[in-house]
Amino acid sequence: MSGLFTFGKNERLSHRSKIDDLFQKGSAFNAGFLRVVYLKAAGEKGCIRLLVSVPKRKFKKAVSRNRIKRLIREAYRLHKHELSPVLASGIELHVGIVYIGDKPNITFKEIESSLLTAFHRVLKILSLS
Repeated sequence: MSGLFTFGKNERLSHRSKIDDLFQKGSAFNAGFLRVVYLKAAGEKGCIRLLVSVPKRKFKKAVSRNRIKRLIREAYRLHKHELSPVLASGIELHVGIVYIGDKPNITFKEIESSLLTAFHRVLKILSLS
């Protein structure tokens, strides 16, 4: 794992085959404005890989999509330490976060609270809390 408050390339889920596996085999739930898809994967021990997506169908302007993605990544970067039990357990976890809200001018606090709710639910589901 890299530094505590970083979000580097090694923490991003970017391989097409792994993304396909995540959305085909993974489990999902909604947490506020976010849909969270997660999958325990075989591979590196104690690693979390994240994918952030905002649908073009709802937000036609790239500026809006990029702003929401930036807010989600920032909230993740600041609160990823909440998922430290996953790292300690040696699980490789793939997580996809899809913004399902309708408003493009969402605040950071709203994203942050939805993401923290999602983190606690993932930990509860994985029985690591």
